[in-house]
Amino acid sequence: MSPAPKPSTSESNRVLELARLAYDAATDPSRWSIFLEELAGALQGIVPALTVADRRTDVASLYVSPGLSRACDRAYHEHFIHRDPRRPRIKSVAAGGVFVGQALLDDAELLRSEFYNDFLRPNGFFHVAGGIPFKDRDRIAVLRVIRPRRARPFDADDLDLLRALMPHLRTALRIHRQFAAANDRLEATAEILDRFPTGVILLDRAGRVLATNRSAAAILSRADGLTVVRRGLLAASQRDTDALHRVIGEVTSPRAHGTPAAAGGSMRLARPSMRRALNVLVTPRNSAVLTDIEGRAAAVVFVSDPEERIEVPVDALCRHLGLTQAEAALVLALAQGKSLEAAAEERSISVLTART
Repeated sequence: MSPAPKPSTSESNRVLELARLAYDAATDPSRWSIFLEELAGALQGIVPALTVADRRTDVASLYVSPGLSRACDRAYHEHFIHRDPRRPRIKSVAAGGVFVGQALLDDAELLRSEFYNDFLRPNGFFHVAGGIPFKDRDRIAVLRVIRPRRARPFDADDLDLLRALMPHLRTALRIHRQFAAANDRLEATAEILDRFPTGVILLDRAGRVLATNRSAAAILSRADGLTVVRRGLLAASQRDTDALHRVIGEVTSPRAHGTPAAAGGSMRLARPSMRRALNVLVTPRNSAVLTDIEGRAAAVVFVSDPEERIEVPVDALCRHLGLTQAEAALVLALAQGKSLEAAAEERSISVLTART
């Protein structure tokens, strides 16, 4: 048996160029249309489409079909999707496999169908080819390209191109999903943190800034007592910077098993503008919510400007930062510039209890 012929250099280059476009789209969803249009051009087809959908409900998490009119798209998904005789057979193709219309359903049978006479023919569609980049228990991805009836059917060379593209597209779609999940986590972080008029800054174990809410961003942008650089947070004076970094280091440093994390601390940062000092509170990140949405965060820095009146609902701190009522009230008192001793005295607790 003779070995399969190797693809020509031009064919290999075409696959690589299409793969590059797919990888570009993985982190920039607006570019999926560019990838699909280039694929349609390579296959001399029209209205290409890429769908990732739930296998039970058919609800799509990704659907792109450049060139398909809105009316045609609506007609298919509202009615003809249930009358497409090739669709169940496409869904049965194995992950990584490719398909061509004539192998799915005899042309004579297709021509007798309602789907052809009421949908394909009026829109000038007939031949179809595509592939299944991935399929698991819950989701399926389908890539397809169409040609009019007057065009030649898709052939073995077309299927070879699609087959060579499947591994790249599977990887690109996996990256796309991971990237979308990361964006969702960032949006969730911003949505939760932006509810607090007190500045909130999340730091990783190296003290670098991961996320800020609007209030913190406004304070940092003024660079009046606190700013952010590549290495992390920077106060106006070296003494304040050293003190801030020391507390952050205590909170973020790894602990032996069973050893409680450092409680953090509060401080005031002098401002070059000679306005009242910024109030800063550094605490370990111990909220289940923040663990879910920003797993790298190791510390939370609350910062407030005493020149601005702030009112933060204690219930909101409890709900979103995983604190008790007493802990939340103490956090607010410290963030607003009260000393640990004064805050403890107000609540009739010992300084040791407040520090813990």
